[in-house]
Amino acid sequence: MEQWWKALSQQEQKLLMIAAAALAILIFYVGVWQPLTGSEQAAYNKMQQQQRTLLHVQQVGNKIASLQAAGGSKNQAGTGSINSIVNSTAKNFGIGIARMQPQQQQLQLWLDDVAFDDLLNWLQELTSNYGITIESIDFSNTDAAGMVKVRRLQISKGA
Repeated sequence: MEQWWKALSQQEQKLLMIAAAALAILIFYVGVWQPLTGSEQAAYNKMQQQQRTLLHVQQVGNKIASLQAAGGSKNQAGTGSINSIVNSTAKNFGIGIARMQPQQQQLQLWLDDVAFDDLLNWLQELTSNYGITIESIDFSNTDAAGMVKVRRLQISKGA
């Protein structure tokens, strides 16, 4: 290799050195710089989307809380068991219940892939019209936009 290098003229050696430097810069740009800046932008976009989702959830949570507080006079608390109310209203909203587990005066539910807006409307219906209280809810997003998976929803019916 050294003999081949020495056999080249000085002009060819300079040309090869410039080409090697340009190739090194290109490899650095394509292999390191571009992926770093691309992943930074993707992370920023994801953060913005999650902030918008958080704001929406907070606004809807506030709306549910205010409806829960104001819905006491109109509720239909005596119109059936909590199981029958949940089943009939879920069917009306097109919500499929994956699992239902009664616990004394409470009911735990698990829902697979439900539209977030439908879930909120259903919960509003339960709280404002049937006197059902949302004790806790644990949900996660899915791959589909606007859809959530409810890992656990614990509700109870007011006396």
